[in-house]
Amino acid sequence: MIEDLPREDTAEEADPTVPDYLEIVGRRMPAMLPPSVAVREELADLWVRKSELHASRIAGAFLGTCCPSLAAQAGVTLRGCGFDLFVFGGGVYDYLRSKGLTRIEVFQASLPFRDAVLVALFPRESEVSAQVDFIEAGGGGST
Repeated sequence: MIEDLPREDTAEEADPTVPDYLEIVGRRMPAMLPPSVAVREELADLWVRKSELHASRIAGAFLGTCCPSLAAQAGVTLRGCGFDLFVFGGGVYDYLRSKGLTRIEVFQASLPFRDAVLVALFPRESEVSAQVDFIEAGGGGST
């Protein structure tokens, strides 16, 4: 269990927009949601299933997939890692640590990207409610 990492807001409370850029290791790099839905889903699976044990690798995976130029600087590609996000994230994480970032700094830098990926996959309840009215006025709800 990771006790030294700060607790943050849940994805439901997070801003679903990916930042336009990541400023880290003295560079400003463009950022985006990973174009592959499969990669987004695998990132979410990693976060849900392994975040307490492997937060560093997962943080690296979120950063590297949302900021491809960071992954390029780190010298890692998903293809080169056999499309294993765990290995890929470790390569990005190792690179950032070699540049002097602390574990907490890497983790905190990844949070907006993690939140954006999760919210893109799992919309907020308020967003769903705005599109679908489950209980109509004067009528019973469906069962």
